[in-house]
Amino acid sequence: MSLDFAGRPHKINRMKLAVERFQAKIDHVKANGNIGVNGKPVDWDFLEKNSNATDNELFAYQTLQSRAFASGKLSEEEASWLYQKLGRENPTSEKFAKLPLAEKMAITKVMEELASAYSGMFGPR
Repeated sequence: MSLDFAGRPHKINRMKLAVERFQAKIDHVKANGNIGVNGKPVDWDFLEKNSNATDNELFAYQTLQSRAFASGKLSEEEASWLYQKLGRENPTSEKFAKLPLAEKMAITKVMEELASAYSGMFGPR
């Protein structure tokens, strides 16, 4: 599922839309006996644990978020939502771990798309 974050911002908040899409998928799986698309039971504890981000990843996410906003790939509303969810001026893995699974999944997907869009654009660090 592409969220189209490589392009320009839309009139809708794509972050909120992404969370709604992931939550709908989670709800669907739970309503169908916690059986995933592969036909196997979903291990929610494993998903929760492995959807967390390290402090370093969160700093990288904030860098991507600010670059995407500065270059016009995120609207102000989307960038503000991400900044808040990533922990504002003090991102920590503990804060991120407390987010609902659908939000963590949406943020991770967006960051994947932004990282792909910016791959090689800013040179080595």
